[in-house]
Amino acid sequence: MALLSGFAYKYVLIAMGKIDSDAIPLFSSGAAAGAYFIFSLAFQFFIYEIKNANEYYFYYNLGLTKYVLWISNLIISLMLTLLILTL
Repeated sequence: MALLSGFAYKYVLIAMGKIDSDAIPLFSSGAAAGAYFIFSLAFQFFIYEIKNANEYYFYYNLGLTKYVLWISNLIISLMLTLLILTL
């Protein structure tokens, strides 16, 4: 049990009946924000790096490199994540 994270440890304690199931909320804005941040970057990876890898030429013609696109997605995702956290 020493290898489990804090949330996983609480779920194990709930399953064992040591604490009440209301101790962990069903939905938290922090979990939603973290999930959005990870899934937005994963979505960009799967769409633009795997499925449509040849479409980078369109962005190159506009003067945008692959790194600029990744950094802009990272910044926008971070801003939206912070917005979700402040709600």
